[in-house]
Amino acid sequence: MLSGRLQLILGEQHFVIEAGQAVEFSTWTPHWFGTVDGPVEAIILFGPHGERVHLRQ
Repeated sequence: MLSGRLQLILGEQHFVIEAGQAVEFSTWTPHWFGTVDGPVEAIILFGPHGERVHLRQ
């Protein structure tokens, strides 16, 4: 996070990510994120597996 505060819901867990912090998680885990109380500046990196479609049967 560069600035602001971001709420991350990762499965059943809730986190608030603040400037200077970073997170890494499996995209197989259901997740959602949004701002807490104003604008956010963040750098988001996706690895090569993020380009693939994940299908479960």
